[in-house]
Amino acid sequence: MAAWTEILTYMLIAGGVSLAIIVLRKITKA
Repeated sequence: MAAWTEILTYMLIAGGVSLAIIVLRKITKA
């Protein structure tokens, strides 16, 4: 059972999406 790997990948994807949103907000505000 590799459920922890799925959780890790989901966390990484969520972190990347949130980072992309923050960067886009900074670019659009500038």
